[in-house]
Amino acid sequence: MTTNSLGIFYTVPDRWQLYRSGKVHISWKCDPDAIIEIGEAGDLDLAGLCRSNLAEVNTYFDRQIATNPELITQVVDNLYRVALTSTQLLRHNCWFNFIAAMTAKAAAHTWAKIPTSQQSEELFDLLITPTLSIRDLLTGFNPQYQPNLLVGLHAWTYKVVRYNSYAVIRSNGDPYFGLSNFGIVSRSSYKTMRVALAGNIIPTHLDLYISICKVFKNYLAETKIAVNKLELVDWKEIIGELKSMEIDISIDELCGWIDRVGHLIRIEASPRIDTIDDRDKSTIINDLAARADSYSDRDLDECHQLFGLLYTIIDEFIIKLSDPDRQVLIWRHHRKLKQREIGELIARNRYSTAEWAQLSQVEIDKLIHNYGSDACKKLRKMYGDLLVCIYSKVLDPEGRKGTKNSLSIDAIKQLLDEYFSRRPFSDFT
Repeated sequence: MTTNSLGIFYTVPDRWQLYRSGKVHISWKCDPDAIIEIGEAGDLDLAGLCRSNLAEVNTYFDRQIATNPELITQVVDNLYRVALTSTQLLRHNCWFNFIAAMTAKAAAHTWAKIPTSQQSEELFDLLITPTLSIRDLLTGFNPQYQPNLLVGLHAWTYKVVRYNSYAVIRSNGDPYFGLSNFGIVSRSSYKTMRVALAGNIIPTHLDLYISICKVFKNYLAETKIAVNKLELVDWKEIIGELKSMEIDISIDELCGWIDRVGHLIRIEASPRIDTIDDRDKSTIINDLAARADSYSDRDLDECHQLFGLLYTIIDEFIIKLSDPDRQVLIWRHHRKLKQREIGELIARNRYSTAEWAQLSQVEIDKLIHNYGSDACKKLRKMYGDLLVCIYSKVLDPEGRKGTKNSLSIDAIKQLLDEYFSRRPFSDFT
């Protein structure tokens, strides 16, 4: 991505690559329509400029900004003013690109905090997909936030999209991602606390812990103060309330007790690896869940009978899928397409060539995003359904329920990759 300040308005994420190490590389492309918007906002002469050539565009704006440092302020102010008065927000490519770039930045930072065992292409697809709309940006941001409009927009937008990326992680298996133990307590119900504390503290202390947490939560609710904004005076207020209830503890003790409750809640909510990932069962699913590398020919020979049974189950599973679901599964695990690529295929199939040509880049990106997200949801459901099917027929025919967690779902993905790699293409067409 370019380093000049206007680059965030005309560059968009093109493709990304997830490496085995867990690192992600994002490549960028230039949005020609956004260049026109910037040219109008800055009264620039774009004659002769190849608007699709990112290197050439970067050089052009670098020279313009060096000649006129006020150009950035002029362009940003005009782009913001035009968008505020517009009734066709979807056609503002610059602001869509701005949100997409900030989302990609937040996604990269969030990704670095996710354990490698929980990383997947589907998850990064969700993180890099913008959820903040242009309308939300314009209505939620206060220009008085910071004297410099662009700096303020950067800070406010990043805060929002980072929060959204945390919400994605929380809804995909880690409900307390990014929260401190204090933050967990502030968001948890008393029932959740009791479940987490049971068996971990002396039973006679259970009500005392709950009472302390109740006072803590009530203070946060009444004052509207965020957990990370609590100061010494706030803790003294909480201590005072506890003393009125004849609970005499110091601030350090109070913080220690709340921290312990949050820690126990986090442990209780964390995915547990039980029977479905139990390596003592010596099943192919457990091996796949525990290993990141591929099976050798020798391994496959040793597991031939079990693979044959698993493939039969997958055959039956795929036959029962609807045509759209089956196609999504083939695109993902046979053709190795990513969420955006699948979304684009679905979108193009819904429009004629002439209709597609009439769409703006922003409209196309929005369609690809929506269809890609739908495909990702379908895949997650299919993984879970197939896991349950295999578990009931192979791992535990007696019908005991198995846990669906990050390891077991990753095992299903690897199994599907192996399955599709060993089936002729004609089987899927």
